[in-house]
Amino acid sequence: MNTFTTLRALFPLLLATAFLADAAPLHAQQNGTETIAFRLVEWKASHFNNPADAQKHAEQLRQLGCEVAVDQHDGHIDVRTRTGGWKSVTLGSHALCDQWEAWLKSAGFETLHGHGHAPAAGSIAVQFQQPAWRTQHFNNQAQAQETALLFKALGCEVQEGQHAGHFDLTVRCTTARTLTCASHDQAHALQNWLNQNGFQTQHAH
Repeated sequence: MNTFTTLRALFPLLLATAFLADAAPLHAQQNGTETIAFRLVEWKASHFNNPADAQKHAEQLRQLGCEVAVDQHDGHIDVRTRTGGWKSVTLGSHALCDQWEAWLKSAGFETLHGHGHAPAAGSIAVQFQQPAWRTQHFNNQAQAQETALLFKALGCEVQEGQHAGHFDLTVRCTTARTLTCASHDQAHALQNWLNQNGFQTQHAH
């Protein structure tokens, strides 16, 4: 049984855990839960020979808030999906986040999840920290919400507010955290984004 099949079999249990965690208070990260951000900008297809497996996979994706289309041709079933923008799921432990992140990546999603532990030897990683509270102002509510989602996925404390016709995000990350990257190009892009948002960063080559 391959990794994708194994994780797909675990999905209902993971999903139930995620929904319980997602009902936690706004600042749940302070109580031990963690958030993963994920997105799939372009349509991506998974192929199935078994209609029941295809239907189950499609339903799982819909429960995550993804767009889903199911097509049948040449004797098999295609389940196509995309999210457009970023979405997130909040879970009760780092171990569950690792399982979810593995499932999402195996399904073709881009993920963002800050780790509180050191990266594995030989991995490509960006370390980041923001010890003091820093506030950003947004005129667009959707942009503010998506940015808050990403900061929470990094493992930051996030306070959200609204006044005088704009939206505020106040963020800090008092302990150093790490993002594991697939390539140095991805690491540089993430490091630039973190720097633009006021983080202290480090990326070793």
